[in-house]
Amino acid sequence: MISCHEVRKQFSELLDLELASDLQDATHEHLAGCESCRAEYSHWKQLDQRLEKLLVLENVEQNIAQIQRLKQSNSTRSVPSPTATSPAHATSVWKKKAALIFLGSVVASICFLVAQFGRDENQDQAQQLPKNRTIVAAKLVHATGPVELQREVDKSWLTVNVSDKPELEPGARLRTSATSLCEIETSSQGKVRMHYGCEVVVESPEKLTLVQGKIWCSAPKEKDIEVCLPIKQEIAMFRCPTTQSLECQMTDTFASCSTPPSPSVANATQVELGREKWSVKPGQTLMIDQEYQISQKRFSTGDAWQLPLLAAADSSTGELRRVMVRLLAPIGKSKVKHLNEQQILALGPPGAIPLLVFVLQEKRPANKELRHTAISLAATTADQSAIPLLKQLVTDADEYIAKTARDTLKKLTA
Repeated sequence: MISCHEVRKQFSELLDLELASDLQDATHEHLAGCESCRAEYSHWKQLDQRLEKLLVLENVEQNIAQIQRLKQSNSTRSVPSPTATSPAHATSVWKKKAALIFLGSVVASICFLVAQFGRDENQDQAQQLPKNRTIVAAKLVHATGPVELQREVDKSWLTVNVSDKPELEPGARLRTSATSLCEIETSSQGKVRMHYGCEVVVESPEKLTLVQGKIWCSAPKEKDIEVCLPIKQEIAMFRCPTTQSLECQMTDTFASCSTPPSPSVANATQVELGREKWSVKPGQTLMIDQEYQISQKRFSTGDAWQLPLLAAADSSTGELRRVMVRLLAPIGKSKVKHLNEQQILALGPPGAIPLLVFVLQEKRPANKELRHTAISLAATTADQSAIPLLKQLVTDADEYIAKTARDTLKKLTA
């Protein structure tokens, strides 16, 4: 298991053929399956080859011999010193001095060429980015509890204040606690939501490494999102196509990728493991165990776990309402009744909050029955944290909702 950041730190030794054999194998395997790292390595390899061509030293021996002849010519015109050394020793000394003089000029030339090449390569970037500006890969936008951040520069874990919307540079690590969910937004407008006890490495705006836990991600309109899952010494790469979403999970025994049902079968998630490739069509789940055995099944996971996070986020997008309608509509009417209901009830007290928020926000007469279902489920799991929302519902125009809110408040305040 080797991350993109670790691979990129090995580029210099790899180019100089000084990398240990075991690291060479792991690095080459990673490069074979990682397009962004492969492009970065190609860039540095081209730089190395260009410098090698520019720094070819010609006529070195002739230049040193010329310096020696000049010194000998000057020596014949001067008065010998009483403590002069032997001609052979003097010649040896001047050979060394001439070599040092020439070496100094070579070093100066190398420094000039490297600096000049660096200016040429980075001229466009320098015009686009202000000096000392940190590259931002993503930012933390929402959370339901404590979130810890480890930056590349200091390697220490710090609890962050989500209200500050901290920015994440490439290589930053983020992890949630056993009681918190969080959402990050990439600089390319992608979304990533992290489950309880989850840890990810933000490699770039379009690439993540899932160390452990479960994530849901949605790719932006113009770029795919890559999610890397380390399995023993291999890296499984899941590429989520534009405008699509997927759910990835990494445990001690397996890695999986699930894609929700969608009418667009053409935009399947692409999976790569070494030289093997698969497609995960909408409505399917692909699993890879520790023995690299592949199995596929129908989509069986859901996004009910995201509800507390959606309730904590800005409701202007309407995403909470859309998810709630999709989850509540089948309850009592189809075979997925028990699945959806159990997923919502399994959230416990945190799941009551999005249910009550939905009841407050949804005013359409056509969804009256969905509001009743939501308030009934919320009454089952609500705790003290739901009291402020319940107080707003005791005066609801729908008598069933108002009565259920009053009865639940009475139970909680008894």
